[in-house]
Amino acid sequence: WRARLEPIKLGLADFEKLVPELTFIVKKERATVYLVGTPANLRRPIPVKDAKRLINSF
Repeated sequence: WRARLEPIKLGLADFEKLVPELTFIVKKERATVYLVGTPANLRRPIPVKDAKRLINSF
């Protein structure tokens, strides 16, 4: 399967400040593990609430 994607918003965010607020990151002490490959929750979609929080932080 392939899909053409367009960026929604580009920028930088302070990941360490966002970790306590993101619900898809369960093990807060090893939060960087969730960024290996793609930002995902073990290949499950990131909750909409977390996605909006990430987008707004850019």
